[in-house]
Amino acid sequence: MRFAASTWSLIESLVWTESQTSCKLTARRIGLILEEVDLANIKSQIKRNRQNEKKRLRNRIVRGTTRSVVKNAHKAIETGEVETSQGAVLSAISALDEAAQKGVLHKNNVARRKSRLMKRLAALTTK
Repeated sequence: MRFAASTWSLIESLVWTESQTSCKLTARRIGLILEEVDLANIKSQIKRNRQNEKKRLRNRIVRGTTRSVVKNAHKAIETGEVETSQGAVLSAISALDEAAQKGVLHKNNVARRKSRLMKRLAALTTK
């Protein structure tokens, strides 16, 4: 991220005042406080930056929900219940396929994750 020079002085003052009150000011909070300043002058690049930001936010939602569903599937497998595990794995596979179709995750990455999930599920059912 690039910030304008005046923005850096604002960040430094925020960090200084936050450190005096013994609070940690993380980069994430700085990002929430300040908007990113695009330094592009070319009209097409300004448009491309807008498009990239919209895509980033859209992809972030899909990636987050996919991550949650896969985590739930892993937890279901760890409990040892076959029926709930199968349902959780199927929903995780569906979410992964959707992410691959939308182009958020690469198809080989999705295939690897699905394979690992199915391998863990198969190990559970053979016990």
